[in-house]
Amino acid sequence: MGEDVELFEELDRNRNAPCVYAFNTMIMGYGLVGKLVLERQKRKRCIPSVIAYNCILTCHGWKGKVEEAFSIFEEMKIDATPNLATYNI
Repeated sequence: MGEDVELFEELDRNRNAPCVYAFNTMIMGYGLVGKLVLERQKRKRCIPSVIAYNCILTCHGWKGKVEEAFSIFEEMKIDATPNLATYNI
């Protein structure tokens, strides 16, 4: 996680909120730790997109973390509407 975290931190310091694309990229890059990025995104009042949630669900699926994935799926319904990709994950 070295330089990518520094870049994200700099982006975070220099703007009110990094763009959704930056958050989604970081979520995929962090894998299972992406939930922390998601929480940070919410604190910045940047509502996570269905893509952000799908990234986290994908990572949990790869690791066999089914219970965590279902928990995130329920949380997702508050912020974003699940789409076909979500159900395929």
